[in-house]
Amino acid sequence: MEYRLTITKIIFLYILENWIYSAFALYSIIGIVLHQFFEIDILIPCLFTTFLNIHCPGCGITHAFIELLSFNFTEAWYYNPLIFAVFPAGVFYVIKDFKSFYDKKNA
Repeated sequence: MEYRLTITKIIFLYILENWIYSAFALYSIIGIVLHQFFEIDILIPCLFTTFLNIHCPGCGITHAFIELLSFNFTEAWYYNPLIFAVFPAGVFYVIKDFKSFYDKKNA
């Protein structure tokens, strides 16, 4: 009899194996929720701008992501146009990595 893991167990194992990314994602989600609903900003500031007073190419990507979640595409573009390349690439990477993990666990 072949033993196959359920999708819930595989997701849990994936989160455990990628605990650093998962912890950062959880922190970001909590920070975005606090920022959106309670105007509390606990998100990490741009260290490049903080120390050198120069905007880096990634500046505004978090605010652009927040606007993207609200379907404010114009505002997202205003904060950082790279969000329209970074977000789909990130989603593609996570799906591809999870599929590879899933196939490895169910082999």
